[in-house]
Amino acid sequence: MVIANTAQWEQLILEMNFINNEETASFEETDIDFERFMVIAVILEVKFSLWYVEITDLEETEISVTFFTTETSTALSAISRP
Repeated sequence: MVIANTAQWEQLILEMNFINNEETASFEETDIDFERFMVIAVILEVKFSLWYVEITDLEETEISVTFFTTETSTALSAISRP
């Protein structure tokens, strides 16, 4: 998702905080200058274990931005013996 203006940014923050009002509290920057910058947001569906997403590549043209991602599970598994 590419956020290109303040209205889109505020809507995303509102949606992220809908269930958990503190969801965006750890954001280091929320006052975005959309004349100079855009926000690329990659949001996973709810997972039952720890996952993260990494933007691995980005292609930008005059009319589009394409980014490529990789999802990784950080779930730990354990084997126990009797």
